[in-house]
Amino acid sequence: MSAPHPYASDEVPSLDTTRRRRSPRRSHTYSGRRCRSDSQSASPVRKAALKTSRSNPTSVLAEFGRYCSGQDVYQLGSPSRSTSCSSSSSSGYSLIRQMAQGSEGDVYVAARPSEPSERLCIKIIKLRSAAVKRHARQELAVLFGLMKRQKEEQGGEPEKITNLVRASDWFLSPTHQEIGIVMEKCDFCLDDLICVANAASERLSRDNAFCTSPSVKQLKLNAPSWRVRLHPNEVVRIFEHACKALAYLHANRLVHCDVKLDNLVYHSASKSWKLCDFGSSRFIPEGWDAIKSSDRLVGTLWTAAPEVIRYGYVSPSCDVWSLGCVLWECGYLERPFNSRILLAYQNKSVDALEAPSWRPGCPTWIYGKALLALVKEGMLVQEQEARMNIGGLLLAGMKPPSRGVPRGVPLVTADDFTSVWYADRSSYNNSVVWRLIELIRANRIDREEGRTADCLNAEDSPSVLLPCLPPDLR
Repeated sequence: MSAPHPYASDEVPSLDTTRRRRSPRRSHTYSGRRCRSDSQSASPVRKAALKTSRSNPTSVLAEFGRYCSGQDVYQLGSPSRSTSCSSSSSSGYSLIRQMAQGSEGDVYVAARPSEPSERLCIKIIKLRSAAVKRHARQELAVLFGLMKRQKEEQGGEPEKITNLVRASDWFLSPTHQEIGIVMEKCDFCLDDLICVANAASERLSRDNAFCTSPSVKQLKLNAPSWRVRLHPNEVVRIFEHACKALAYLHANRLVHCDVKLDNLVYHSASKSWKLCDFGSSRFIPEGWDAIKSSDRLVGTLWTAAPEVIRYGYVSPSCDVWSLGCVLWECGYLERPFNSRILLAYQNKSVDALEAPSWRPGCPTWIYGKALLALVKEGMLVQEQEARMNIGGLLLAGMKPPSRGVPRGVPLVTADDFTSVWYADRSSYNNSVVWRLIELIRANRIDREEGRTADCLNAEDSPSVLLPCLPPDLR
């Protein structure tokens, strides 16, 4: 009997035919205890032990701030939410604040008592159903399987994979209904950057001082054209880093299956975009080109490939399609396909998905026609065989437009957004939008007064918004 693959999940479908089937009425009205999280349990003994309130239910890991890593049982003690990290265990963690929320769990910023200055991320997954358990096991298998293989090949400590979020530890709750994955801390996801840029564009559209500025009047830009957009070099960097991450996964016969804006996070320390969330990933056996998934939909509807939406076929080309949807949204700040069209294709109401068409206010004069043509003709192609693979995309590459970007266009990079995002402790609210608007206005005044004319010459440098770009983006 051959050994199981290190990246494949060990969960198999149940073949127990003696199990009694629950009636439809009972399954519709009854919520079993095993489907609840630890904090939602109705047991008064467990409520008293966890010191939680039914009026304000919280995760057991959020309430029990200190716990041991790598063990099935916590180190019992008084709950603590403080950041002092006063736990006596050198292997414990202290939760500092909530960073993000998801459908299957939450992400917290944490620290080790031994190294209180180092910040980590702990992803807490609530194991409410068999599907969530399968996703959690698959993510652990991928994260720690890649590290194990690297260590075996190199004969020592594995090197950090630059464009993949790295995990260092994991643990279970006492009742095995919640699992925590300890990962390196990233700053924000690509969806946060685009949402704030769209909100800033809406506010600027009502600003008469900005709309009547000399730079905007000189270019004769309409409202869709002078929206706050990503810098062309930033889009190229997203493309290159995402391709490197997918190339590493595909070389290990892994398909991510859920490449989207939320799963591309920015790491300011290394100035790189990283791919995360491997719960939907699939392993392609040796000699196979694709596999048939039993799930109705693998990944997210907005970025799923046509063969995944209709037939459930998973192959490396699915990630190419998803990456094309991400890059299209980076350029146009809107999704390439309507949800009604995707649902109609899934239900076989339409025979084919037409390629996305050029939209009003097309930013070809910002990103260049060649860059958007590569996305439309090489990645967003319905025929699976006609799409370019990741290796071909890396060879072809994306290049910013040779001519400079007009001076009046407000552009933003990830490095600039980091300072705005951290101003409010990594939370998306109105103050983050206003800080970005203040940054845009300040740089517009500097350009009009000529204080940044040396680095804002459109013929010499594509930088038009922020004069202090890093060397790799100039």
